[in-house]
Amino acid sequence: MFAELFLPNTQLLSFEEIKIDANPILITVASARDYAKCPYCQASATRKHSRYFRTLSDLPCGDRAVKICWEAKRYFCDNYNCVRLTFCDQLPEVTARYARKTRRLLKKQLQIGFNPSAEAGKRLALLLNFVISGDQIIRLDHSVPNPDTPTPRVLGIDDWAIRKGQTYGTILVDLEK
Repeated sequence: MFAELFLPNTQLLSFEEIKIDANPILITVASARDYAKCPYCQASATRKHSRYFRTLSDLPCGDRAVKICWEAKRYFCDNYNCVRLTFCDQLPEVTARYARKTRRLLKKQLQIGFNPSAEAGKRLALLLNFVISGDQIIRLDHSVPNPDTPTPRVLGIDDWAIRKGQTYGTILVDLEK
């Protein structure tokens, strides 16, 4: 039951332990697979090299923050033609490479970030128990690609002086819209 409530992806992560007594709820998970594909040569590997722990921030539960402590595994690449001897198990469905937060937390923070103001988004995130700064919200907004807009057919141009002899401005307007 805890797995479905707390884990971002129950097929890829297996539930190990949960500590609810601390302010951030700490969930320890491991990869559910016993193999991984080398990201360089795509060969399947089963020989384990070592393991390490990654800490990911996840969606809050009530008034408490949630941290996922993921036991990531390193594998030997058995392909002798591959340039890498070892590689880390990656779960792109759960988190991006080198990321400190899960994809579902990032998605919610992006939705908050599309507010008119980054500081208003920061205050809203604090109400929802997300810890994020206004600068991080701006960086998230800039990381999303802009939608493709068609080139205008009829273009209007106007110049004006904000301060004569000092500062001028130019505006381009799509006259069809």
